[in-house]
Amino acid sequence: MIDGGFKILFGNEKSKELTISLLSSIVGIDISDITFLNTENFSDSLSEKPVRYDILCQDSDHNKYLLEMQVQGHAGLMERSFYYISRCLSSQLGIGENYKNLKGVYGIFLLWCGIGDLSDDDYIKDFRIVNIRNVKEKVQGIRQIFVNLRKFDKKKEECTSMMDKWLYNLKYMNRNNEVAFKEREEVFRKLEQYAKEKNMTAEERLLYDLRVDAWRDYYADLDEAMEKGTAAGLIKAATAMKQMGLPTDTIMQATGLSADKIATL
Repeated sequence: MIDGGFKILFGNEKSKELTISLLSSIVGIDISDITFLNTENFSDSLSEKPVRYDILCQDSDHNKYLLEMQVQGHAGLMERSFYYISRCLSSQLGIGENYKNLKGVYGIFLLWCGIGDLSDDDYIKDFRIVNIRNVKEKVQGIRQIFVNLRKFDKKKEECTSMMDKWLYNLKYMNRNNEVAFKEREEVFRKLEQYAKEKNMTAEERLLYDLRVDAWRDYYADLDEAMEKGTAAGLIKAATAMKQMGLPTDTIMQATGLSADKIATL
């Protein structure tokens, strides 16, 4: 699943039960209900950088959940995610309000890329504020959770937790044209129902299909090139990435081609 379809499906009031299940499984909190919030966060200061979230919601206790799908890697991904979380925190209080009124902010970032200079040895990274002398001591309610869907490699039969089942479907449902685990889990039957064409407008469906096809072609070309290591394959992958508007730095990092070579494509 790519970002356009993700926002259409999981940022929708009519399918918020899916969002609740996805959030609960990743964060590990039993969430009973959510309210979708404005995804644009503008400061009173004209000089402060605005924020536009993919999906922003809060639970019945007013804890906020920032849910993002990121398809392109860039060097400032970690810093940007922290900035987004900070803005969610700073926008909670008015003049004179007590800091103890601050509620939790959970940033969940579903990725099709790596996280800057961090190692890719695991598909999930859960960052919290901890005491480095005693990691059991944690600041509650502030978390950055990164899930690299490309690194998630569990087979269907290996997915036992609800989080594994969600990640499996997020990674493969477009490729397989079906939703897994629907035989036993009601939420996945509803996922299949809401993901059907009739739940999108014609314009939304066209945009979604174009983006899915583009990303399928890109990853197929890139994977083939990396497996064969051929110059022709790498050039084909780089050309597809360039046509999608990816920055030169990203194409260089993915293919190993030089900026000059990419400029000629």
